[in-house]
Amino acid sequence: MKNYKIVAVVQIYNELEKGNLQRFFNYITPCVDGVVVYDDCSTDGSYEYALKHASKVIRGTKNNFSLEIEHKQQLLEVALSLNPDFILSIDADEVLSCGGSEGLQKLCAQCEFDEIDGYEFHLINLWRSSNWKRVDSLYNDGWFNKLWRVSGDMHFDLSKTGLHQKLYPPCIKKVEKQNILQILHYGFADITNQAYKYLTYRSHGQRGYIMLDRLISEDSLMLEEVPESLYPPELYQKDQMPHKRSFVEALGDVEKLKPRVNRPKYSIACLIYKSTEWLEFVYEQVLKFTDLNEIEFYFVTNDADTHVIEYLIDNHIPHYVYENSDIQRSEWYINNVYRAYNYSVSVAKGDFVVLINSDMCFSEGWFGALVAGYDGRNVVSSRLVESGKLKTGLHGIEKNFGTNISSFKEADFLHFAKSIAKNQIAEGGLYMPLFFRREHFTKVGGYPEGNLRINADIFSNDVALQSEQHISGDAVFMKRLETIGVRHVTAMNSIVYHFQCGEKDSEAYEASKGITKNIAICNDICGGLMGEKVLWSYLLEGIPATYALDMTILGRASFENRARATIDKDIPATKVVIQNATFIDRIHPKIYTICFLQDDLRKMGKSSVQQEINLKYADKLVTNSVQTSLSYPEYEFEIIPVGVDSELFRPADKDFLRQKHGLTTDKVGIFVGSLSEVKGWSKVKGCIDHFKEMTWIVVSKYNEKYDAPNVRMYSCIDQVLLSELLNCADVFVIGSPVETQCLAAVEANLCNVPVAMPLVGIYKDLNKAELSSVGIFNDNLIEAVTSVFVGTFSPREVIVSKGLTVEKNLTQWTDLVERAYLEAKIKEFTTSRLLISNSGWKFKLVKCGYASRNFLINNVLGDKYWVLADVFTVRGVKHLARNILLNLGLLGLTKRLRDYMLR
Repeated sequence: MKNYKIVAVVQIYNELEKGNLQRFFNYITPCVDGVVVYDDCSTDGSYEYALKHASKVIRGTKNNFSLEIEHKQQLLEVALSLNPDFILSIDADEVLSCGGSEGLQKLCAQCEFDEIDGYEFHLINLWRSSNWKRVDSLYNDGWFNKLWRVSGDMHFDLSKTGLHQKLYPPCIKKVEKQNILQILHYGFADITNQAYKYLTYRSHGQRGYIMLDRLISEDSLMLEEVPESLYPPELYQKDQMPHKRSFVEALGDVEKLKPRVNRPKYSIACLIYKSTEWLEFVYEQVLKFTDLNEIEFYFVTNDADTHVIEYLIDNHIPHYVYENSDIQRSEWYINNVYRAYNYSVSVAKGDFVVLINSDMCFSEGWFGALVAGYDGRNVVSSRLVESGKLKTGLHGIEKNFGTNISSFKEADFLHFAKSIAKNQIAEGGLYMPLFFRREHFTKVGGYPEGNLRINADIFSNDVALQSEQHISGDAVFMKRLETIGVRHVTAMNSIVYHFQCGEKDSEAYEASKGITKNIAICNDICGGLMGEKVLWSYLLEGIPATYALDMTILGRASFENRARATIDKDIPATKVVIQNATFIDRIHPKIYTICFLQDDLRKMGKSSVQQEINLKYADKLVTNSVQTSLSYPEYEFEIIPVGVDSELFRPADKDFLRQKHGLTTDKVGIFVGSLSEVKGWSKVKGCIDHFKEMTWIVVSKYNEKYDAPNVRMYSCIDQVLLSELLNCADVFVIGSPVETQCLAAVEANLCNVPVAMPLVGIYKDLNKAELSSVGIFNDNLIEAVTSVFVGTFSPREVIVSKGLTVEKNLTQWTDLVERAYLEAKIKEFTTSRLLISNSGWKFKLVKCGYASRNFLINNVLGDKYWVLADVFTVRGVKHLARNILLNLGLLGLTKRLRDYMLR
């Protein structure tokens, strides 16, 4: 029997951390004659792993999922160079069923005998387990063209880009199904792989059930166990049948993994210590010349002056504070520099790190050239153009484009950089900017804590005194890397200018004094009705450089116009507006806007044009729960629950507080809210009437009254008293049919008081175990209260673990504001560069359009502009159609029909 040569082709991106790559190579390598990999710029070690196990590896220089077909063409060309008879196209999360090698040979022979072009394989979709496959919703109906017979003119159609293109060459026309081999697909086998799929597709604009939600939805889940006989030797693993999750639970699992999936892949770190002028200069340089998608950029203050740290805080610039001990500060300053760089790497979130100096400026493509220069076994330096203050080193060029910021000739440098850039890699070089894999850095212990004495052991800490002969810590680091097979190279097209000793030689520079306000917090009211702290007041207290604009300050009449005028006239440094998405119009059309969606009007059946327009035009959207985000599926939300003060609302001495407030019954219940059906008052009143032996504390945020023999009524009280009253209670009740979060219940839980209530608000995001720990959820409050008194609960522990506290809330908001401020600055730089570089009629027309828009907003239409503008957009038409369907009762008809057909 003829032995056919088969080459497998596979595209990968961070498959190692998904748990797929080792399994893939273990089981595909024995079945084929070679494996060709296209690595889509993985950062998790997948590329390095593939280098050791594949026949050929092509490495992309930037992750771009939408160019899948172009990448497949490159794979095909390399695979064909190996002269195969057949090509097997397979994914890294797939494994051939038992008998893969023999089965492939049989298929090749049969394919040649039948004179066809290839075979389709049935896909077994393992679902949140290793041995249960999903069979509903077409999951078991998939057949995919995987085995191709090599022909003379084999290529992909490159005329289209994007997702969901034909994944095989057009010449593969005559294809048949076969039953010799199947494919075990692990892409849904755990929540990690599901989260990666879901978030990747969503980031590429996929929406709806068919294109996105079906990747995690289990509404119609049906599972069957996969026979052990289908698995290659030693792969089978018997798992329990997965329980069916609600869509909210599934989406909650995705949200938990979102920080990991969307983490920065690269980190750029810069030390700073005395000059805000140099800080601001290098910060803007990085922003101007670096695409910060997938990159975090931060400063590390190295024994910095106070004004430097204050500047970083007030301008929302990501940073870490590093301080040496008094003894360390008395040493040679270079020792503290190396220590600070080691610390900079230790806090990096990226898989790769780039270290830069504060006296550097950059050219187009400098970062991408470093990435492209990496080959899995090197660290990559930029090529420096240096001022000549000091002698340059290997591959460096001495050419003076300025010795300080004021004398820097940027245009001349950029022209020169373009003229000398060469797409090549040279051995050796200077030491910064330096691009390296964080794992390599950690493996060799990073830099020594200073320059080492001559002939010292490179892994020792035999640090030289300033007067002694020494080897620089940078050179020692390179020698350490050599011991693990990593060499030092220079990317000759990554051109960076180095002033040399810029910050060191300059005077300590302090930015102008005075508090700069740059973040506007806008709501109808930025405080609570009873003077209590709410989200808006926590933002004002917790985020630096913020200021409030609300109707108590500016009045209700033409509030948005007044706010806009106040910003333009009095606070022009404002870079970001954080505003309510529902009760006010967009405050400023030209300023980066974060809209916080707290009220799910769609779910309430009260869809608002004002809210819809705010969501549409915002730069970033935030909401308080996964539940709320589900009502607005066309938008991408950051989920940040409204936090509660866990220090104020905490368990206290119940007996002492009951005695203090004159509560003498054995059992005490509490209700907090308005005496209206919005809060389910009739159900609460029913509880009060039913449990006559209990004392009921009723707290209203309005000046309301309710009299009953077993009721203690409070109105408009402060939060200290509220915390005491909550700690008097055995159970918290509320009957609200619709809550966006239900903060009062969260406050009770933080006081370790269980709740009895319908399943609404933030509690819909909790799983069954968490719900059972915080209270009883039942529309029948009398039954719920009865169950509370026979149960055991630990609600505070759950609420803290879920991050529903002010501390966690502010951490998330601070991170969000830093990212928003950065995006606003980038937008500002991009606009200014366009103004400088463009003078054509099209650009002037765009400028004229913006000027006309602003004139109409400020002088003619006011905020009605947004309403009118929305009518003439695609999304506006969709929204109009949605409201019509909603009123006719036809919204969601397609989904209801699909669900009916699947029953």
